[in-house]
Amino acid sequence: MKKLFLILLICFVIQTILTSKTVTYGGSVSEFERKINGLVNDNQELELLVASQVSCATIAQKATQAGYALTLKAEPKVDLSVALRR
Repeated sequence: MKKLFLILLICFVIQTILTSKTVTYGGSVSEFERKINGLVNDNQELELLVASQVSCATIAQKATQAGYALTLKAEPKVDLSVALRR
């Protein structure tokens, strides 16, 4: 009977230790998930910033500020109204 009680006591202690380790690891995982979500949000903001800096309008504005003149070639206009009526 004493051996059974001792085995149950040892199993209870081991179970308690494993449960506390699991809770600790769960806290670490949730902390890492929060950090990952923060980094994903920061990455999206940086992607938007890069996209806005490379947009054609921004490049044209910076070129105008730098003194470059915007010249467009006049292309002949083609009347496609007949082709589009079908």
